[in-house]
Amino acid sequence: MTRAPASSEQFDRVRALAASAKWSEAAALLDASAPEEQLPADVVLLRGELMLRTGETSRACTWAASALQMAHVRRHAAATRAMWNQLGVARFTLGLLDDAEVAFAQASALARRDGDELLVARVSNNVGTIENVRGRYDLAIGQYRLAIPAYERIGHARGLAETYHNLALTARHQRQLDAAEEFERKALEFARLAGDVVLRVMGEIGLAETALLRGDFMLAERLSERAARNCARRHDRANHTDALRIAGAACRAQGKLRHALGLLTRAIALARDGAAPLLEAEARWERAQVHDDEENVTAARDDAEHALVLFERLGAAVAREIRAWLDAPDRAGGVGNS
Repeated sequence: MTRAPASSEQFDRVRALAASAKWSEAAALLDASAPEEQLPADVVLLRGELMLRTGETSRACTWAASALQMAHVRRHAAATRAMWNQLGVARFTLGLLDDAEVAFAQASALARRDGDELLVARVSNNVGTIENVRGRYDLAIGQYRLAIPAYERIGHARGLAETYHNLALTARHQRQLDAAEEFERKALEFARLAGDVVLRVMGEIGLAETALLRGDFMLAERLSERAARNCARRHDRANHTDALRIAGAACRAQGKLRHALGLLTRAIALARDGAAPLLEAEARWERAQVHDDEENVTAARDDAEHALVLFERLGAAVAREIRAWLDAPDRAGGVGNS
């Protein structure tokens, strides 16, 4: 059955739902609205973003590649360069970091050619995230520092919130906790200015992880479980997964191992359903340590080995720590020898 052409009012409704972080509703309305070839350029981009937001990562990757062809045929330069960036985000989420870099490089080249300062800043942020996963923290910070003045010139509060959140994440990896907290609070300030509820919850999750690393486990548990409930209500799969992981780690630190296992098992299921290998690997590694605390050697090794495979595929720096953990003399055999 052929769908009738969508009205401009329907597209406006989709845009409004997405702006209110009602992604599932927006996606359902958009899927029922119009054939692909009738979508306005900004809605083509929005459709891919909605797929990413609702955990349909593989579909988002396929859509971005198809939409690139559509934008090329329409000779829409702005949509073309934006879709390259979105393809990079989808590939990153799927754990295809090398392919993501290729897409980001193409987006950056087109953005610089066309004077699209906002997209140049966005791509810098995204490339920094890849460097952060790989443990190249100085390179990550350099990319984030490139984005900040561009966002300031444009007056883009949302971009500044994302960048300061990324700086906080890198600072936590380096155990620079005072800096991490300062960056996260700046991220929250800009998220409030932007009126972005998603970035606000990301900042709250970041503060929870900083509290965890400081040893304030009760605060970390309270902040992360509150964030998890907020994410569940909005069907925000990625942030829900991250919040559950931190809550699980906080419970483990307090000796509440059964509760920690439940939280982390939910996190792993969400990450698998959303095809998010980085999030799955992080949650599996945390659950491996809970199993280890319970002296469940088989379950601990199984989760650690799964996490190691995922992290090594991503080229993540934490893979070395997990391999050393598995190869420790007090564990029965190394990876591949069990």
